[in-house]
Amino acid sequence: SRLLDHLLRDVGLSQAVVFTSTKKSADDLAVQLRGEGFSAEALHGDMSQRDRNRTLQGLRLGRTRVLVATDVAARGLDVPGISHVINFDLPRQAEDYVHRIGRTGRAGREGIAISLAAHFEKRQIRDIERYTAQSIRVGVIPGLEPKARPQRPEGFGDKRRSSAPRPTGGYGKGNGNGYGSKGGYGDRKAAYGEKQSSFGEKSGYGHREGTRPGNDKRSTPAGAKRRAYGGY
Repeated sequence: SRLLDHLLRDVGLSQAVVFTSTKKSADDLAVQLRGEGFSAEALHGDMSQRDRNRTLQGLRLGRTRVLVATDVAARGLDVPGISHVINFDLPRQAEDYVHRIGRTGRAGREGIAISLAAHFEKRQIRDIERYTAQSIRVGVIPGLEPKARPQRPEGFGDKRRSSAPRPTGGYGKGNGNGYGSKGGYGDRKAAYGEKQSSFGEKSGYGHREGTRPGNDKRSTPAGAKRRAYGGY
């Protein structure tokens, strides 16, 4: 988890919301982050209202620094201390991207949003760019640069069979060769600067300062905050 770990240790980060695509991955990632020393909690729709309220209260009081959430938290969450939004998994719909990153930069404050994407998610990135009418720049962190373009998985956009081994699934078993590496977090090469791709390995896409794209003339293209990427 080198890339996410690097981002969460940014000295400019006060609190962050990390978005995942599934409830299980939110739970798993929160557990892993706690094991790495972060004050992290999960938030998703399978939690009781009591547990959700308790989690949000911890965030508002500053006891929780990292909230790992599904899209249940994307709408209506208003915590002024959230300085960063990190899309660990890209949203399924481009409009959800805007709702997600709107959790930072509240009440006139500056906020930073970073998205992690693999090469096969280029279409989702383009959909987001079209929806927000803004191009998204790629940030590459020194020491976490892409090493090579991944082998194409069998059957991926080509009728020819690939000689590359199929990636394994499961927790921490991804090998960086396509979809299978999205299976876990311990060695999640799809997200941590090891999934080789033309985008810089599930690399960091940054977006916005201030309010959401399209509603703020001061919004800047992604990656404008170099400190969030460690420089590039």
